[in-house]
Amino acid sequence: MEEHKAETDRVEENLEIPEPVEEPEPAEETAGETVPPGPTFRQRLATTLAPLGERLEGGLARLRDGLASGNWIYGVITALVVVALILPPISLPQRLGLVGYTRLNADNPSVSHPDGLTVIIGPGAEGNLRVALDSVPQVEFAERAAGPDLQAAAETLPPVLQAKSPYYKIRVGSRADGPATLEVVIPNDAEPWETLDLYTWTGTAWEWLGGSLDLERELLMAQVAHLPSSVVVMQTTPVVPAVGTVATTGPEGQAAEVLTQVLLPGLVLGTDGTLLGEAPAPVGGMESLLLLRNWQDDQPLSPALLADVLDDPDIQQAHIENIVAAAAGYAGATLDYRGVAPEQREPFSAFVVALAEALHNQNIR
Repeated sequence: MEEHKAETDRVEENLEIPEPVEEPEPAEETAGETVPPGPTFRQRLATTLAPLGERLEGGLARLRDGLASGNWIYGVITALVVVALILPPISLPQRLGLVGYTRLNADNPSVSHPDGLTVIIGPGAEGNLRVALDSVPQVEFAERAAGPDLQAAAETLPPVLQAKSPYYKIRVGSRADGPATLEVVIPNDAEPWETLDLYTWTGTAWEWLGGSLDLERELLMAQVAHLPSSVVVMQTTPVVPAVGTVATTGPEGQAAEVLTQVLLPGLVLGTDGTLLGEAPAPVGGMESLLLLRNWQDDQPLSPALLADVLDDPDIQQAHIENIVAAAAGYAGATLDYRGVAPEQREPFSAFVVALAEALHNQNIR
């Protein structure tokens, strides 16, 4: 039995079993004609991938050639330029309005800033409105520390208006810019609320936006046809009328009770921008303004003295410095210069502006 099994194993080892051979699909007969069989799946796959492989191999070869020849430097430079444009301070995407905006539409009709401003689109708004909100703290704006772009806004604020809220910035990144509703939370320490309104800075002047008071929600609201670039809650302060007189000494009696300021003469324009005369002492109990003249009652007017100030920059600068020094201790200075010719109006205005700036730098009006 064992001998028979061993013989069988030797026969199976010597037996060669042929591999299966794919038989071609039988040809189809169509109208008496024989159609040859189509390419197999492997053949079709090889035909499809061959061009792709050739292109990939060619691209890698060009990349190797570029790296070997030093062209990779241009790629690195290009990448650095792109990164520099994207990151601050350039922030090109933000400047182009590509990022940072909230899209307002019927499904998302409002956007809010955590400092208290909300913008709500009106029912008649066409299409999508893209809005970005920002704010400058009230203290920074009031102290003119918010940057040069807002310094002019703070400097030209009317005396009767006082900023109570942050300076809200509104940027629109779409063609549509309204209509919309502005809602601003009433700031602290802003009583009485009835004296509050909303204003915007146009870049050259302050404009009133309105301000309906919602006592229950503690909000100020304004309907605008077009979104402004800024919003500030302003409080209107009472106007105190200024009543003054020209006097060489302090007023007495009933006049002293009515007057709020006194203009004190004594100094007149001399040669080369000097000041002649003696300035009287400031008067206590009211604002004292130094009154400067280019004329005297007992002498004829000399237009040449003022012409020298307007025509000669050195004389003008000396005259300004003399006025600033003489006005120390006064609330302000006032000019009473006569005989300004029509052709001198423009240089005279420039002189007054320069004098006012020099006085303001010393906290003198």
